[in-house]
Amino acid sequence: MFVLFILNFKSGIKIVTVTTEILFDNFIMTKELKRVEEKEFNTREIRLNSLCTALQFHSISEQSRQILMERFILEKEELAQFNPSFIASESSKNWSRIQNYTEEFSKENRYQLIIGSENRIPVLYVQMKELIYPKICLST
Repeated sequence: MFVLFILNFKSGIKIVTVTTEILFDNFIMTKELKRVEEKEFNTREIRLNSLCTALQFHSISEQSRQILMERFILEKEELAQFNPSFIASESSKNWSRIQNYTEEFSKENRYQLIIGSENRIPVLYVQMKELIYPKICLST
């Protein structure tokens, strides 16, 4: 079912669009979270590599080798699960913050409507005069 909404706006009303992917990627909090994620990932990877190196020593006892192997397997599984769970959790927090900042930004700049789209796919037509996501990202 296709529904067409015709809205009667007064002249002078500002309507703008943003590409949500660009907004998300350029959002300051997203960049900070990517740095945190990379740091945490690298720390976990270093621990995993240390365990792997320790397992290669011939001088450790069989009992120590078994304990190290169990830790290695556990940490390897945790590392594999880290990225998807971290991204899902932090993306949700990011979108919440983006919505709050966008609302504040809209009020400050007197935008009545900001349309977010993925590569303008759900938007049938938009006159691209003003790109606001750099302004939103910088105002956070």
